Amino acid sequence: MFDQNKTWLPVTMETLPNYISDYIFLTINAGENSKAREEELKSNGVWKNLPAVKENRRL
Repeated sequence: MFDQNKTWLPVTMETLPNYISDYIFLTINAGENSKAREEELKSNGVWKNLPAVKENRRL
């Protein structure tokens, strides 16, 4: 779901399961704290319980 005036919209952890399908394309922007933010995401229980993550269908 996109707003025509924006190139992206933020998705909260609470609403993330509403947007995820069979596969997840995860991109991490290079920059300060990017590795820490990636690890924070991947250690989150919501992330770990997404079907695509459980089935290792992350690209």
